[in-house]
Amino acid sequence: MTAHDRNSHQALPFSEWASDEQKAWLSAKALGSVLDGRGAAADWSHHTQEKIELTVGRFLKWLLVKKGVETPLVPLNINEGTLRAYLAFLRPRVSPVSVHMYIKDLCRYCRLAWPEAERSVLNTLERNLRWHATPSRNKSAKIVDLRALLELGHKLLAAGHAQIDTHPVTGAVLVRDGLAIKLLALRPLRIRAFGSFQIGRELKQIGSKWHI
Repeated sequence: MTAHDRNSHQALPFSEWASDEQKAWLSAKALGSVLDGRGAAADWSHHTQEKIELTVGRFLKWLLVKKGVETPLVPLNINEGTLRAYLAFLRPRVSPVSVHMYIKDLCRYCRLAWPEAERSVLNTLERNLRWHATPSRNKSAKIVDLRALLELGHKLLAAGHAQIDTHPVTGAVLVRDGLAIKLLALRPLRIRAFGSFQIGRELKQIGSKWHI
């Protein structure tokens, strides 16, 4: 892969988007009530908004670098020819599932940021890719039984509590890892979301029970 290809797959930072694109996305994310212009994407989580922004940024960077579009705007570049070229660019670089997710995120973005844009080709492409999106790796063999995960988490917690007085750091790490394994086994979460958890904020004690 050449440096030119690598650059075209990076995301264009929001600060470098065209002003109309910035306004459309900011409007879609705007907070407020239904009476004062609350955006359609305002209820999306921060993680989802960041993910969509990254996908759009990649598309804009590709338009800028590979297609030579001086001021790329999403709604002006979702025609069949451009989307076919973008698809041909993505397929050798990412898995079929990732290709579908990129196009799906573009659909979601256009629906909320550019609701008046002609999206029929984009919608058709997303629908067709959905049926052919198969994982590039078989992950079923890596699935661990729930009971085994809970048992491992329990053992780590017990080992951590046993060492907490004599080896505080080691004990704390074991307790942390055991708790994380048991919690994720019982309540699967995206690692990024789980990594941002704070006790007392996302994980709260109510009475004798803990709640997410």
